Amino acid sequence: MRAARVRERRLRNIISELTADQVLIDVTSGKHLSCRLNLEPIERLEVYGDKHKADRKAADEARTKKARERQQSLKELSQQNSKITDALNADLLDKVIKEGLLKDMPEGEVKRHMMNWSVDRIIRAQRNAEGMPDGTAL
Repeated sequence: MRAARVRERRLRNIISELTADQVLIDVTSGKHLSCRLNLEPIERLEVYGDKHKADRKAADEARTKKARERQQSLKELSQQNSKITDALNADLLDKVIKEGLLKDMPEGEVKRHMMNWSVDRIIRAQRNAEGMPDGTAL
């Protein structure tokens, strides 16, 4: 009892459980405990170390798989975010260039319509307008 740091009641419960499982045979108790040990039930038990290692390996593999899936998901989201950012920056750049090209043009429906044109088309239109014989410009 002292070596196992258990009290008498707990020791009795342990002995009765081992007796019920037929690990202890011919138990006699008094001031001292006397019994025989039956190893057959113990031999039938699974080896704890091997099972524990297998369970731990399976849990580690599951955790690793989940982490890899999460990492892949984050990578895909990051790539999608980069594509969206690049597209927005390209649209913003296009808008700024068009506004710069059309800054001298008076506000109105024609200017709004020309904002839908490509940059090349606006430049061609401005060149054509500058080369008009009557001198009118856009």
